[in-house]
Amino acid sequence: MVIYGVFVKLILFVNDLVDPLMVFKLSGRGQDQ
Repeated sequence: MVIYGVFVKLILFVNDLVDPLMVFKLSGRGQDQ
């Protein structure tokens, strides 16, 4: 079950990193077009 906890933390960590990237990409595409 320890592996499951680490897996969840990893997902949350990646999610925090991806959120700003997605917003940046969407805003970037909007400005380009």
